[in-house]
Amino acid sequence: MTLVSDVDNYSEDVDAIVLMTVHSAKGLEFDVVFMAGMENGIFPGAQSISNPAEMEESRRLCYVGITRAKERLYMTSASSRRVFGRFVNYPESDFIREIPVNLKEDIGPRNSFNRYMNENNNYINRNNSQVNTNITRQNVQREAAAESNSNKLTQFDATPGKKVRHGKFGIGTIVSAVKSGEDVKLTIAFDRMGVKILMLSVAPLEAV
Repeated sequence: MTLVSDVDNYSEDVDAIVLMTVHSAKGLEFDVVFMAGMENGIFPGAQSISNPAEMEESRRLCYVGITRAKERLYMTSASSRRVFGRFVNYPESDFIREIPVNLKEDIGPRNSFNRYMNENNNYINRNNSQVNTNITRQNVQREAAAESNSNKLTQFDATPGKKVRHGKFGIGTIVSAVKSGEDVKLTIAFDRMGVKILMLSVAPLEAV
């Protein structure tokens, strides 16, 4: 079995795995279809999530992908991905959640991974509880003072790959920065909160 990526030369008579975009798949049908990257921030893309019109277009494309399958459809999503050298958690795509429960079966390891993470976090918390109780008020005040003295993220610093800290979302990495009038629209992949789109002028962001 081989891999075919040139859709123009695709033949149904060839025993091969066909790799293509959803756009390229229009008009084609396969017994088995795999749709990868089904996470918010990827499919749908980060820019589409905050734009109803683009979100609807992404939903339509997802429908195109789903209807390419004649017998079986597999939709895969990753619990985390490496973005600019940091692991970022991604929520499962809204498009998967919109499929009625009676029409889908969860056969992946995501639930097992979540259970493992919860058990691991509980173990870490138990072992760190004694250490946490030894944190003094002076240490807390010193950390708070250090954060308050940090410079607010500027347009000059707001570049892809830059590490930032958000008051609510925590540490993240700028994926894209798009000029919007006098402001800058930032797409940021936060380590624990996934991908968010924020405006630089109002977001409580600090350079890390």
